[in-house]
Amino acid sequence: MNHETVLLAATNHEHLLDPAIWRRFTYKIEMRPPGLEARREMFHVFLDGHLPDDRAINELASLASDTTGADICQICENAIRSAVIADRDHVDTAALLRGIVRLRLGRRADFSTIDVDGVNAVYDLDPKVFTQKRLAAIFATSEATISRRLKAGGDHATE
Repeated sequence: MNHETVLLAATNHEHLLDPAIWRRFTYKIEMRPPGLEARREMFHVFLDGHLPDDRAINELASLASDTTGADICQICENAIRSAVIADRDHVDTAALLRGIVRLRLGRRADFSTIDVDGVNAVYDLDPKVFTQKRLAAIFATSEATISRRLKAGGDHATE
């Protein structure tokens, strides 16, 4: 065995690997998702020049808890791509929020239907961020429709 060799490996899915693989490595370092400040900086870097102002970055970083740097990069790239295709100068904040919601809610984040459960699931992520106006933009519908869905969902305050 050559003791001058260094082998590095990385995985996002250690549970899918054969447990015997871990005997091949002397050290195992667990990388946790980035903290709030790191997420803020990532959004700032990845969206550089593509947001009309940076006010939304704090909300985006807060909502993106438990996401990886790769997730944040993909959310930003998708939003930038959509803006370019739509011939817009800036990224739509709603597109960024949809990306985060898709990661956080998975299949429950279906923006093609405006069902009560879906609207309420998004609202419940952070009622201060997901106002009726924002929900209407995310679901591409009217605030009145969002208000009806929230009321039909039960104990949700409406603005």
